[in-house]
Amino acid sequence: MAKGKQGIKIELIANVSKPRGLMPQPDPGYIGLPAYIESTNVVRELKARKTALPSNMQQWLGNTDFHRAAFNINLRSVVGHVGAAQLKTRGAKRFEMLVSIEGDKEKAPQFDDIGPSTAWVKSGWSGKLKITTDFIGDVLKLTPVKITSPVSGEASYEWNPKVAAVVSGASGSEANWEFNATQGEFLDGQHKVFLMIRRPTQVTKLTLVVEKARVYYDKPLWFDVAYSAERTEIPINFKPSNP
Repeated sequence: MAKGKQGIKIELIANVSKPRGLMPQPDPGYIGLPAYIESTNVVRELKARKTALPSNMQQWLGNTDFHRAAFNINLRSVVGHVGAAQLKTRGAKRFEMLVSIEGDKEKAPQFDDIGPSTAWVKSGWSGKLKITTDFIGDVLKLTPVKITSPVSGEASYEWNPKVAAVVSGASGSEANWEFNATQGEFLDGQHKVFLMIRRPTQVTKLTLVVEKARVYYDKPLWFDVAYSAERTEIPINFKPSNP
């Protein structure tokens, strides 16, 4: 793993299989992540827009804050080589990532929701979606709304046509995504994901931890999957509701 001001590069390790003759040197590529993640305090956002706080949210004020965050994941194609000769590029067909969230106090933060998921895109929808927040029971959910043009400062998302389906889910302090490529496409490139975080007010430090990442490739020549070898920590910047 390489970490710098511009971001984090998780080098992948190939699961080598079916060696034939002169063994190629696999270069499975990497997963690019931000050096840090910025978040929006949902309570502050609603107050700034003079929007009444939901009754479900009011009951948590004073001991819990809610933060919405988004960041980009960049997948680089796999390339192999034998000596100085480069072999054909292989494209990513499926990408899986498991993350957790950690704080600096005994009472831990947790995920209320994550995105995207295939359910965000309804039949006939196209263009950009505005991402709003709504309570369902006691959980603050990310809700996509169809828009004709994004409003400055609002969270928005545009479905990547390379992606056929996204399965995502969160429980407690863990969350996971599975991206699957559209037929004839590869996942190489940038993908945006969202987090809805519930933070106990005594927690003063948030960290997203990439526990596992795995990439599956198209028509493997000598390996078909690559994975991350170590945990990767990304700090999450946030502001409290009451400075």
